Amino acid sequence: MAIDPLIGRGYHSRVIATAPTALPESLTRVPEAESTNTVLLAAAFGQEPREPLALWADHQTGGRGRRGRRWVASPGSALTFSIALERAVPANARPPVAFPLVTGLLVREALLNRLNGEGEARLRLKWPNDLLLDDRKLAGVLIESRRQGRIERLVIGIGLNLRADDSLPDTATTLAALCPDWADADSLALVNTLRGELAQALTRYGAQGFEPWRECWQRVDAFAGRAVRLLEGERLLAEGVDAGVAADGALRLRTADGRTHEHRLGELSLRAHGASPGGSGS
Repeated sequence: MAIDPLIGRGYHSRVIATAPTALPESLTRVPEAESTNTVLLAAAFGQEPREPLALWADHQTGGRGRRGRRWVASPGSALTFSIALERAVPANARPPVAFPLVTGLLVREALLNRLNGEGEARLRLKWPNDLLLDDRKLAGVLIESRRQGRIERLVIGIGLNLRADDSLPDTATTLAALCPDWADADSLALVNTLRGELAQALTRYGAQGFEPWRECWQRVDAFAGRAVRLLEGERLLAEGVDAGVAADGALRLRTADGRTHEHRLGELSLRAHGASPGGSGS
């Protein structure tokens, strides 16, 4: 998962909706949007950081994932939403590059809480930004940022597969495999929970970095101790054994010579050794 600094770039967004669903001001639902990330990134800045905002679209016509890939899901087959978090930062502030890992962990925890712990052993995280169910992709995260003056806006896009449709690849799965009776009210509760918890986590991250979540993340690492390949697109970057993550969220790979190498967040994909490099975006 890359954090894309969008400072100084232009934006275009379009929401196709007559009116948002009646929800709290901090959470808006629309029938259709080009991309919830794009809409929240393009919104005007205020004089002070705003409270966390969530935008939930029943269908996205221009959803996107890592490396600019198009994210496609038919209406009702996925929960697609974005959360905008703003904070005041100094001019030389570094982007929170490991926050995708924190987000994945919080999505997993919020989902398990909603399911009363059902499927805990089956839900795992894949570095850097995917939530897996039985080793198949259930959800993905895309974080982008924009800054104006001293205000930084982080937009966290989350896509959760709810039920199968024709666009779902073989490498993915749906929540229906775990919870067939998941309802609209469950989705609303999940979005609202994450809106608050991600805001709190970003404040803590600003003070302590990724370290408070590192041990928890490693306990649910889907590929821990397994032979893996690290790819950039179709290009092989490295292969070895998944040895967890560093304090800054970097992937640690132990190679055949016994050395451990760290790989930072960026345009990377992690696949189980022997798996096809293809598959869904996030």
